[in-house]
Amino acid sequence: MAGGEAVIIETDVQSRYKIGPEQIQRALTPRSCAFVFNSPSSPSGAAYEADEVVVLDRVLETRNDITVISDEIYDQFLYEGREHFSFAAASPHANPRPVMTRSLEKSTLVESAHGAYA
Repeated sequence: MAGGEAVIIETDVQSRYKIGPEQIQRALTPRSCAFVFNSPSSPSGAAYEADEVVVLDRVLETRNDITVISDEIYDQFLYEGREHFSFAAASPHANPRPVMTRSLEKSTLVESAHGAYA
């Protein structure tokens, strides 16, 4: 993608398959232009609470050149009273250019509704 290189931030069972602010800080470079955030996540089921998103956003708020792409395709798949918190809604900073991705097939539970939207 125009000479870009993805930087993967690893998670594990100790972190409940969630990334922390220190990991984002270490992964950012002067060339970083986007941050892809996935919550709820498949297949781990990891879902961030609003306060966790705010902490992650504090790292990004100093970099208004980074577009946040929030993958929220599984936002309807939270159970046991848990709520989905969109990165843009849960963050006081919400970066000036957030992009949210969703899926009609997942949110409507209609298999033939192939297609995603942002």
